[in-house]
Amino acid sequence: QEFWRHEVPKDAGLRPHPVAGNGRLNFTFRRTSMAVPRRRPMCHCGRKTMLKPVLKETSRHKGRYFWSCTNPRLKKGQYTSCDFFQWDDERLMEMRNAAAQVQRPPSTTFAGAGPMPTPIQTSATTAAAAAAAAAA
Repeated sequence: QEFWRHEVPKDAGLRPHPVAGNGRLNFTFRRTSMAVPRRRPMCHCGRKTMLKPVLKETSRHKGRYFWSCTNPRLKKGQYTSCDFFQWDDERLMEMRNAAAQVQRPPSTTFAGAGPMPTPIQTSATTAAAAAAAAAA
């Protein structure tokens, strides 16, 4: 979106508007996704970071988004308080991996002992053991 210049071409067939005259307006609408602010990291100096695109024409990263500190950069390599930087796609993968770790059910095995018995299996095993002991 940031790389395209939106223009309405001139059209000789259009009549001037009574108020706007020959002027034309062009609007670009964006939908806000609440997932983006939720993944916003905090920078080293404790502030919320800002999501920005790489706009440099000659960059191999043109169009890629990154998070950076909101403190201004004085010049290349010099910052007022912190130099936080993180690619958004890397942040997204970190968050997906963390969510996958949380959603995995905990292991139900003991070290080398097989699956942990459920309460039903425990009482059935106890009943079977009691019956075997009574028969002996």
